[in-house]
Amino acid sequence: MALAVSSQSYHDVVLCHLRHRLLCFLAGFFTHPLSFLASLHASHAVISSSAALQLLFSLETSSWKANDLDLYVAFGQMSPLHDFLINAGFSRSNPPFSPAYSLGSIRTITTYHSENWKVNIIESRTHSPLSPIFEFHLSSSMNFISADSFFSTYPSLTARCCAIVNPMLFDLGNVRIGTLNALLKYCRRGFEIRSPAQYHLMSHRVGDPHNCGMSITCSETPRRSNDSYCLYLRVPGVVKQCDEHEEVFPLVKWQLGGQRCMRLGYVEPYIHIM
Repeated sequence: MALAVSSQSYHDVVLCHLRHRLLCFLAGFFTHPLSFLASLHASHAVISSSAALQLLFSLETSSWKANDLDLYVAFGQMSPLHDFLINAGFSRSNPPFSPAYSLGSIRTITTYHSENWKVNIIESRTHSPLSPIFEFHLSSSMNFISADSFFSTYPSLTARCCAIVNPMLFDLGNVRIGTLNALLKYCRRGFEIRSPAQYHLMSHRVGDPHNCGMSITCSETPRRSNDSYCLYLRVPGVVKQCDEHEEVFPLVKWQLGGQRCMRLGYVEPYIHIM
């Protein structure tokens, strides 16, 4: 990912590589990957979870091969993807259901199967498909791929297989067995998982200056989906381009929150969809 921002020539090479990886990956699910991307675009939807992590950071291992696809859509925007999946030979396994999650950005989940493949459509409760992504248990999961772009909220950390736990889950007592299993899965994949407070202590031990309210691992740092810490790459030649990123995906403001770094107290985490 660092190559993508080092020069224009490397930027173009990385985009071509990512586009090729995306189309090859989707060819395992669909006979016509470009038609799927057109439906993804029409739904203003994104690919996230393990598939996005693998495609963005080349983290495939022999024991980690995605055989399912998680698609996130805004409220009321499921129809184009549903129609595409049915026409592509997938069968709906269940009617849309509301998961018993403590964090409330997911409205419904609908599952589709085709032979050995599974696709989940996760419908957001808001006008943005990104709301649930910023509630994920780890920063390493906060990535998405749209029909014409790749995005990561913590690219520098994730590329080093480092992850921050989400205080919205862990500090507020919203941890479930499934969340703990997911943490174990990431540990087995070689991820180093810490809280913001642990990253703060570690920065002092290794002599890395910690700028409270500015460092990427700081609980008090306010973030935006268009800030300099994020990675956002447009991929040409996949679908018709939109003029502005924000027109399709509204700006997201968030703060990890958690225990304060330099003094007693607690910073409330938040997510605001603009």
